[in-house]
Amino acid sequence: MVCGLLQHWGLLAVAGNAESEGKMHWRPVVLGLALLLSLAAGVSAEAPRIDRVDIRGNQRVDEQAIRVQIRARPGTTLDEAVVDEDIRALWRTGFFDRVEAEWSTENGMNVLTYRVRERPYIKEVKIEGEKKVSKEDIDAALKIRPNTILDPNKIQRGIEEVKKLYAKKGYLDARVEYKTEPLPENQVVLRFRIDEGKIVRIAEIRFEGARAFSKRQLLKQMQTQEKWFLSFVTGAGNLDQEVLKTDMERLTAFYYDNGYIDVKIDEPRVERREDGLHVTVRIDEGAPYNVGRVRIAGDLLPDMSAAEQKLKLKPGERFRTSKLREDISMLTDFYGDAGYAFVNVSPDTDVDPTSR
Repeated sequence: MVCGLLQHWGLLAVAGNAESEGKMHWRPVVLGLALLLSLAAGVSAEAPRIDRVDIRGNQRVDEQAIRVQIRARPGTTLDEAVVDEDIRALWRTGFFDRVEAEWSTENGMNVLTYRVRERPYIKEVKIEGEKKVSKEDIDAALKIRPNTILDPNKIQRGIEEVKKLYAKKGYLDARVEYKTEPLPENQVVLRFRIDEGKIVRIAEIRFEGARAFSKRQLLKQMQTQEKWFLSFVTGAGNLDQEVLKTDMERLTAFYYDNGYIDVKIDEPRVERREDGLHVTVRIDEGAPYNVGRVRIAGDLLPDMSAAEQKLKLKPGERFRTSKLREDISMLTDFYGDAGYAFVNVSPDTDVDPTSR
C-alpha cells in the first residue's frame, strides 16, 4: 500500500490539564486552528478519481452521522476545496477535537480517509465550593449534562452564566474554574470548583441633577436599593445590571407621568469603593409641561359630551402619561359600548416648548 498525506487540515483542541509534582493544574481549554498543506509523493498534477471514502477514529459518533456532513463521494474527482469544507463541516459539529484528511492507494484503489478524534464524553459533572447558591441553580445555569460530549465553548458560556448568577446575589468576585479527570474509553469527570468570594453590595445611590423630586421619591421607583442591616434577608443592595437598566426606564416613566417629557437619564455609573458600590444616576430633568388643550377628533359619535366630561387630562393641569392612558382606555370602552369593538384610539400630542 502506498500512502501519503494529501491534505492535513487539522482543527486542533489542546487540553490544558497538565500535571506537575503530582498535582492537577486548573487551566481552560485553548482552541487553535492549524492549516497544513502537503502533497503526497506520487500524486499526479491532474485531479485523481476517488474510488472509496473511509471514516476512521470514531467511537461513539455514528459513521452515517459523519458521512452526511461531507460532500466527497466515490466516483468523483478529488477537489481540495471540497475536502477542506468537509473538514470544517466535521469540526463545526462539535463532536471532534481533531479532523484530518488522508489520501492513499490500496490495491489499486484511490482512498480518501477522514480521520477524526472524538472529544471526551462527560461521564459525570461535579460541583464544589458552592455555599450561597444552591447546586440546583448552578446546574441550571451551567446547562452541562452527563452523557454528552465535552464542548469547551459550552463550558465557558456556562461559567459566565454562573458568574452572573452569583453577581445578582452580590458576589461580584466569584470565580469558577474547571478541570477534567480522564476515565477509560475517552470519558471524563468534569469538575467545577467555585470560589464565591465576599459579598459586595450597594452602599450609596446618588442622583445628580434631580431637583423636582427627593432621593426617597426616586428610590421608590426603583427595584435597585441601597444596603441596610436586613440586606442578608431582603437582598437589598445587590447589583443586577439588567434590573438597574429597567430602573432607569421606571425613572423615565415617573418623570413623564409628572410632566417632564424632556427628561434625559444617563446610563448609571457604578464605582467600587472599600465600603461597597456607589451608583450615580445623572438626570437632566428639563421643565414640566401642562396640558394646553384636549380635543377628541376622528370618527365621532353623535353625542361625545359624556366622553369629554370623563377625560382625566384637563387644560391647565400638569400633563401625566397615566391620565393619558386612562383617557385612551375610557374612549375605547365608550366606543365599545356603542358597538364599535375594533375602535383604535391613538393620542396625537403637540408639544409647545415655548408655552409649556
